[in-house]
Amino acid sequence: MTETKSKRAEIFEKLSAVDVAPLIKKKNGLDYLSWANAWAVLMEYYPNSTYQIKEFDEVQFDKQTGTWQPTGRKLDYLKTDAGVEVEVEVNIDGETFGQKLYAMDFRNKAIKEPTYVEINKAQQRCLVKAIAMAGLGLNLYQGEDLPTGETIKRNGISKEQQEERQKLGVKKAAYFSLLAQVSKATGKTPDELKKLAGERVNAEYAGSQLSVLETYEYGIKALQDILAESKAG
Repeated sequence: MTETKSKRAEIFEKLSAVDVAPLIKKKNGLDYLSWANAWAVLMEYYPNSTYQIKEFDEVQFDKQTGTWQPTGRKLDYLKTDAGVEVEVEVNIDGETFGQKLYAMDFRNKAIKEPTYVEINKAQQRCLVKAIAMAGLGLNLYQGEDLPTGETIKRNGISKEQQEERQKLGVKKAAYFSLLAQVSKATGKTPDELKKLAGERVNAEYAGSQLSVLETYEYGIKALQDILAESKAG
């Protein structure tokens, strides 16, 4: 009897096989995946995904009583003795994946008194880590630079090919990011918009042999036109 995979396992298998190499950037000698690119790729595979930054009860020290007292307000971060911690949960097809992370400096050391800009950056990094728990880009945290699925290895690929893959990855991320934006603005589903944009591209470039990169470029233009038309009324 064949064992049925859980939905969580199916999500992980699909996302861990995605090659995010074209989207990887370097900072301070470390590879990283930007939150915008991670989210755009996730939306490509699971367009109904959502995320939530956890809120905590704010407390202040009362000098008169010598105790910490709640203020009644909520904060999207938690102050601890080590610094400031944030927590993000991502919901993918009904499954929740979460992560915690401290606001850190360029040496990856926890900051005792971070600014809100630093806290916001920590939340963005935490979002990427939460998505990684679902499989997307998890190899970055394993010290590897290739996905776990069956993909084309970077060894043996020319510099020109790597550059083309990077261009395609950036364009693809821009397309799906815009797709989510237009979907929210128009009320149409991503699938409906993909079909509509595809029809416009096919009508305008009928008979042309478009490359994958060109297909995404013209698709972005079609989505921009759809968004402009919806705003015009």
